[in-house]
Amino acid sequence: MGSDVELRSFCEALLLNLKAILGKSAYAAVMRHIIDEYLGSRAQEDIYTAIMKRPDIFESAMIDLLGHAGKILLRQSLAVTTLGGFSYSKTGDLAKCIAIIIKSKRQY
Repeated sequence: MGSDVELRSFCEALLLNLKAILGKSAYAAVMRHIIDEYLGSRAQEDIYTAIMKRPDIFESAMIDLLGHAGKILLRQSLAVTTLGGFSYSKTGDLAKCIAIIIKSKRQY
């Protein structure tokens, strides 16, 4: 249960960072496209849960839509969200970061 709360907080912070970088309008457009075209019914109720369960799809959507800029956004957002504790360098790193959060809570 604790890991779900921490993981949700992480996803909320990640999205807030993306919103701060992109601005409200661009963020809304990108998220709407990701929800409609990539996450579908998984995100209709809650994008945070969709990201927690399928970070690979969210990451892929960011990169498909924004190309290299998507990777840069993910790198910057993960650095801020984890206070520099995790470094994004390649595709798959978002899922690895989420797995680390889950594993760290299971150890306690």
